[in-house]
Amino acid sequence: MTGDYPGIISGISDYSFRLKEQLEKLGDEVFVITSLDERVTDEGVALRIAWNLRGFREIGRFLNENGIRVLNIQYPCSLYGKYNLFPHLYAVLLRLSGMKIVTTLHEFSNINLLRRLSEYLFVIFSQRIIVTNDRDREAILRRIPFSGGKMSIVPIGSNIGGVNEGPRFDSRYITSFGIFYPRKGAERVIDIMEALDRSFENKYIFKFIGGTHPYYPDYLGRFRRLAESRLSRTEWHLDLPLNGIGPLLADSFLSVMCFRDGASLRRGSLLAAIANGIPVISNRGAGTDLREIEEKGLFYADADLSNCAEIVQKLQREDFYHSAFNSLINFAKRFDFRAIAREYQKNFSLFDE
Repeated sequence: MTGDYPGIISGISDYSFRLKEQLEKLGDEVFVITSLDERVTDEGVALRIAWNLRGFREIGRFLNENGIRVLNIQYPCSLYGKYNLFPHLYAVLLRLSGMKIVTTLHEFSNINLLRRLSEYLFVIFSQRIIVTNDRDREAILRRIPFSGGKMSIVPIGSNIGGVNEGPRFDSRYITSFGIFYPRKGAERVIDIMEALDRSFENKYIFKFIGGTHPYYPDYLGRFRRLAESRLSRTEWHLDLPLNGIGPLLADSFLSVMCFRDGASLRRGSLLAAIANGIPVISNRGAGTDLREIEEKGLFYADADLSNCAEIVQKLQREDFYHSAFNSLINFAKRFDFRAIAREYQKNFSLFDE
């Protein structure tokens, strides 16, 4: 069960599709339940519902008719609705009816208090909880200590597969990739790019790849005007199909991405750059899950941005750039979606014991 699915531009949309694809390749039968929304275009959907009481009756009937006893819930999703608690209610009522619930929480430690309180319902009523990083697991355990035995960490994976045609040392593109919405840290991306534009005048083109967030349709226009007013040369590639993003992203010398809570393995856009071997400048997060590649392909901008030009100067040494590329490619191997699907199978199989 996922609110977002292809046709909707979001990390969880792509994640849900790739997970289904790999589980089926491993021999599982997968039924996708998603939103009754005309933008959802994938033909592999089994049921589309509105997230209300009528939708609950439809999902209950569908699960019973198909003999489904394990339900995976992907949360949060934009099409559930910003303040909609019906997905939480589904988890509670379906669990009480005997359904086995496995909930994947893509966010926990980095969300506001009210959203976090609502996610307690998933933690309490699900038999299994999947989180994407150590930081979220520890945050849940501090508040609900008894939940440790039902939790697994499964990394989010890269929704944009590695094109991996080798290091793009000669590329003139510095790229940012992701969905545009406020309070994400995207303005900081412009700050870093502007610092590099001043230090390396006329050397680089600043490429933006991304999509419009359904809650903030007007933000992209404001962000684009700001970027174009401060950067000498920009390119924009917006709302592309998934298979069109990889080659554009791969053709980059460097990627610049900033996040509200800093770089971490919960960020699919960051993993997409890593999977393509593209060095990244970002902002530091509180976790330690990226320590293996820090200063070896992943770099953090200082508060005053004084080190950004130094980072690029290092990367302009071809031997260092190739070393960074290899470090990132090797690190990304653990986030292959087939391996992620096998971790889901392990969680599902626990109900057979």
